[in-house]
Amino acid sequence: MLPQNVFSLLIKNSDKLKLQDVLFKCAFQYASLGLNVWFISPQPFNQLPSNLIPPDKEVLQLITFLYLQDQADLLSHLNSVHLWTKYPQVIIVNDYEFYCGDSLRLNAFIIASMLDATLACARRHHFKRAHFVTSFTRECTEFENIFCMYFRKILSYDDNEDDLLQLIKDDVLLK
Repeated sequence: MLPQNVFSLLIKNSDKLKLQDVLFKCAFQYASLGLNVWFISPQPFNQLPSNLIPPDKEVLQLITFLYLQDQADLLSHLNSVHLWTKYPQVIIVNDYEFYCGDSLRLNAFIIASMLDATLACARRHHFKRAHFVTSFTRECTEFENIFCMYFRKILSYDDNEDDLLQLIKDDVLLK
């Protein structure tokens, strides 16, 4: 079910703002390792989280922020992968709940579309590998089976960002 050349990571925590900060740190970590990152969010950010130290200009240039206002925009963008001129090696989706619905079938379709777009990106890069990261705040046991099918790694984030950032680094460096 999971493509071997796509590393999919779901980060769970009940605090939405904390997860957003963590996803920013993930984006900075991937970019600091030289990977192109797309950071997808339902609304624009006014500023970086206060606890983050802005990375170097070279790192920031590797991150593209996309503001996709609803589920239709997200799916339209992901399903038009063949039209993209710049392919990321990392797709990060902030606030997955905003885009998902209550239907298991719809959620499976959305996650499959995200993974399919990530796989298409992997095929375009000389490493033949890409990464997909998103977050989830709700306790939804009915989605657990879908999450287990589509995510290689599911983390319950407990403020230990060093372990998370090391996981990302190890995965990129194939340790």
